Amino acid sequence: MTTTAADARRRVLEDAVVLGARAPRLARRLGSHTASDALGAPEAQVLDPLPVVVDAKRWSSDAAIVEQRTRLAVAVLDDLYGPRRILETRLVPPEAVLADPNYLRPAIGLVPPPGRGPALSVAAVDVADDKLALARSLGAEVLVNGADTDAAAALQDRIGGAHAAVVTAVASKAFEQAILMLRPGGTVTYIGLPGGKSDEIRTSISAITNWELSVRGSNVGTRQDLNEAVAFAAGGLVKASIRTAPLEDINAILHDMRKGRIVGRVVLRLA
Repeated sequence: MTTTAADARRRVLEDAVVLGARAPRLARRLGSHTASDALGAPEAQVLDPLPVVVDAKRWSSDAAIVEQRTRLAVAVLDDLYGPRRILETRLVPPEAVLADPNYLRPAIGLVPPPGRGPALSVAAVDVADDKLALARSLGAEVLVNGADTDAAAALQDRIGGAHAAVVTAVASKAFEQAILMLRPGGTVTYIGLPGGKSDEIRTSISAITNWELSVRGSNVGTRQDLNEAVAFAAGGLVKASIRTAPLEDINAILHDMRKGRIVGRVVLRLA
């Protein structure tokens, strides 16, 4: 059975009609305005699978509109997670924003670089320069070598303390220092398991109370955590440092692991 150009065109137009009928519902789900609202065109929005050829004059106008709305969106996000003036002046109803589950309250007060919207800056603390170099290559902006300086004092001096700290080390000193690295209202999460005599720490009760700090542990996590972690990796947001080694090197690898010499992860080859 052969398909003529006219048949193909007719089928495409039929698909366009179906998509066009769904456009208002899609727009409502996205919470956005229609193209006709944005461009001032008299026609209703139609989702057409065929590409639309736009001349330079129209493209210039459309690009300016998109750029303007992007700047507005960034400014709104910067304000919502910063001074929140638009809530104080009720330019945007506070109850609508505060009730939205997508509004990330833990991110309030974080000051991002201009134009980047709400974001987290990462500080890495370790006692090995090669591991700090790896952290920098993966995006850490602040590096502190705990072997050379008081890591907690350094972070308090350089960034005013961290909003959150995650401890993956197995040295009890790292767990104690992490609490002192926080700014008021901060949270520390313990993941590493020192074991043995190193399984106990000393900390300041007054610091936790007066600064209203939160201390919590994380064992395995939830299925949702796993899904999000896999999504990060699939989207290229996580770059793991992995090297392979033959199984017969296992004793040397375990020795290096105990000495803290492994940078990243080692995967053993069974064959």
